[in-house]
Amino acid sequence: MNTSNAIVSVNGLSSNTKKRAKKELWTLPVSKKFYERFFDKVRGVLDDMRAPWIIDDLRRMIDNYLADREVPVGIDFRYVPFVIFMSLRPEIDAAIERSAAARLRAAARRAAKAAVLEVPASTEAEMPVQGIENESILENSIVNEENTVDYNSRPPEHIIS
Repeated sequence: MNTSNAIVSVNGLSSNTKKRAKKELWTLPVSKKFYERFFDKVRGVLDDMRAPWIIDDLRRMIDNYLADREVPVGIDFRYVPFVIFMSLRPEIDAAIERSAAARLRAAARRAAKAAVLEVPASTEAEMPVQGIENESILENSIVNEENTVDYNSRPPEHIIS
């Protein structure tokens, strides 16, 4: 066995597993997947237009909009990055709403999972068994024409015997 690359743990057993890097905290109100795909698409269009210089200004506008949801003011409407930003804004707003809804659903799933985990196993034994608790209920019931059980009426005497 080649032990030069093995990691020796405290208990002396070797392990080839590496520690996972901490997950980068994503603070924007849209998913990272949307953000990356969105800018790949925008970059592709701007590269085709031979205007890659626009991407930096556009990214700055979009990042500022995602941070505080404010539209840039005092900008000339003929400024190309601003025009592009305003045309893309509905798509960004829809992504923000989708992400917010997804976060709410995830929080509800986590809360439901935590609630299920908090129920002690002993409660199953304490819960009453659902079903017929008193057989005398059946003795005093009859099946009517709709094939449903009527628990309040008494069957005729010749059926009971």
